[in-house]
Amino acid sequence: MILTRRLLVSCCHAGGSLYTIARDGTVTRHLSDELRGVDIGDGLVFVANCQLGFQALDLRDFSTVSSFDFPGRDLHGISFDPKNGWLYATCSASNTVVAFDVHRGWKVVARQTFTEESNGHWINDILVLPDRILVSMWSLTNRIKGKNYHYDGGVVELNKKGLSWGKVLISGAEVIHDVYLFNNEIYHCESVKGHACCQGQPVANINGYARGLAVDDECIYLGESQMRGTNLHQTMQWGGRRFVSNRGGIHIFNKKTAGYSWIDLPSPEVFDILLLD
Repeated sequence: MILTRRLLVSCCHAGGSLYTIARDGTVTRHLSDELRGVDIGDGLVFVANCQLGFQALDLRDFSTVSSFDFPGRDLHGISFDPKNGWLYATCSASNTVVAFDVHRGWKVVARQTFTEESNGHWINDILVLPDRILVSMWSLTNRIKGKNYHYDGGVVELNKKGLSWGKVLISGAEVIHDVYLFNNEIYHCESVKGHACCQGQPVANINGYARGLAVDDECIYLGESQMRGTNLHQTMQWGGRRFVSNRGGIHIFNKKTAGYSWIDLPSPEVFDILLLD
C-alpha cells in the first residue's frame, strides 16, 4: 500500500490511542489514552484527552510540552487558530464552545453555552476558519432527547467574535460527526448511515459507524468504528439499524481512479483524522 500523505489518527474509548500512518501503511502508536479531537499548530499536536484534559505534544517526537486539566473533561472536537494562537474546543454534554490561549497558560479567552439542558444540541466537532467557525451538532433545535433527534442534526456557522450562533449551513443530518472544508465545500459524516457527505449528499459509504474524515485532491479518508446496535436497547436507540462491522480503521477512497484501500487499526473506535505531509 502506498499513500500520498501520512495520517495522524486519534482513537477513543477502549484502546484509545494516537497513531501515525506512514505512506507505506505502517501504523505507529504514540500515545495510549482515551483521545478525541486532534489538531496541529505552531509545531504542536493538540489532543483532547478524556483522562487528562488537553495536551500539547511536540510534533517531532510526540512528547508532552504542556497540559491543562479542563474541569469536567467533557471534551469532543478541537481546532487551532494560527492567527491568534487559540485552541477552540467543543464540550458536547454541556453544549459549550470554549477557546484557550495556549501560549498564556491555557487561559480561557472565550466561552459560549448554547443551552442549559444537558445533551440538548450535543455539539461535537469544530473547524476554525479565518473569518468564522463551523460546528456540527446532533440537534439544531435542542431536542436530542426527543423522539426524532437523529434527523435534526447539522452544521452551524458561529461568529468568531463572541461565538454567537449564525447561519445553519447543513440541516437534516442523522447522528452527525466531523466538519471539514475542501474546495469551499462542507464535508461531514452521518455516522449511523455510514456516509461521508459533501454539501449534504453522500459521496462515500461504509457498512459501519462512520467517524473521522479528511479530504484532499485525490482521496476521501473515512474512519470506521465498531458496530452499534448489539442489543435491544441500542437497536431501538439507533433506529433499528444493525451493522456487521466490529473493527476500527481507515477507508481510503480515490476520487480520481475509484481505487480503494483499507488500513486496519488496533483500536476499535476511530475519532479524528488529520492529513500530514
